Amino acid sequence: MTAQVSAGRVSFNALLLSADGTGIRTLILGLLGGFKQIHPPEEFVVYLRQGLGADPELPRWRGCRYVEIPRTRSLVGRVAAELLLLSRYDRDLGVGVAYSPTSYLPLAQSVPAVATIVDLVWRLVPADVPIVRRLSLRFRMESSLTQAAGLVAISESVRGEALAAFGNRLKASIRVLPLGVDGRFFDVERNGVKRGETLILASGGTDSRKGVDTLLDAVAALPVSLARRIRLVVTGPREERRVEELLQRTDGWLRERIDFPGFVSIQELMHLFSQADLFVYPSRYEGFGLPVLEAMAAGIPVICSDLPVLREVGGDCVSYFPVGSAAGLAQRLLRVLTNEPIRANVVADGRAKAREYTWERTAGILLEVLRSVGGEMNPCPSSSSPLGREG
Repeated sequence: MTAQVSAGRVSFNALLLSADGTGIRTLILGLLGGFKQIHPPEEFVVYLRQGLGADPELPRWRGCRYVEIPRTRSLVGRVAAELLLLSRYDRDLGVGVAYSPTSYLPLAQSVPAVATIVDLVWRLVPADVPIVRRLSLRFRMESSLTQAAGLVAISESVRGEALAAFGNRLKASIRVLPLGVDGRFFDVERNGVKRGETLILASGGTDSRKGVDTLLDAVAALPVSLARRIRLVVTGPREERRVEELLQRTDGWLRERIDFPGFVSIQELMHLFSQADLFVYPSRYEGFGLPVLEAMAAGIPVICSDLPVLREVGGDCVSYFPVGSAAGLAQRLLRVLTNEPIRANVVADGRAKAREYTWERTAGILLEVLRSVGGEMNPCPSSSSPLGREG
């Protein structure tokens, strides 16, 4: 039987939780929701930035406590809170093991900690990361991962990348922690698009790594009779300068049929899924590819880049094209949009495969790692007057 956490208390660093639809928000809320479902006996202390404790989407269960960290206006103060202050909270709150949903741990880590390897974009797609930030990410990641008592990677692909990058410098083995898909995506009612449009949905916004330029070139290469019926919606981060750059590479008529709405809520995304004919994910590098899984769950045919991690997630239920190939993507678009039997088969298999990925399973795997790490340490005495304001 797996050992319980010695101190009976786990801290969860959710300081990066934000109000928009970022990937880290999905990961944090998904894991917390998974813990709520499995209801572990350990107590969880979840650190939030001040003012976020009232977020209505935060899962709540007996044994989970939200502690808000006081705000600071300065960048130095925010960095200090993340790198130094959390360790003090862990000590004073009697935490037995700390968890970070990112690869970064406090510099003065006071209790054994588990870190999450989400991706190694700074190493594998260096052109997309400014050199100063690249060096900073490399230093912080190496410092954190080599001191971590436990490690999880969100895919087998990322696990292999981390082992290749850090090798025997890691003192902990890496457990694969596949992400889950929100069950609400299975409830999407497919309404179809009105007025004869073909709605293609994509994710990644204006981030150059996400390959939206490849998608625009592929749509422009389609037969005009088909291309002019397409409406394209690309959710995710929106940078105005980058929007202009992307639109300049398209014909005038196509510009009027492209929308970059920015981050959208899960309700807005579900509405888009209910109308979409196709989901396209032309990314050049991913740590997992959760949008692909969400589209599969919603019953939408998926075309994505032929990346090892996307094959890991999508298997035979997704149509692939060579990374960065607009011609290859145009071929796939033409085939999927004009062949109903292929679409029906992909939808049925994709939804079945997506059901294998639940946040309850993800939380259960992580809890095993936390218990294993926590079982190796001595309990910290709990303070009678915890720091911070509880959410």
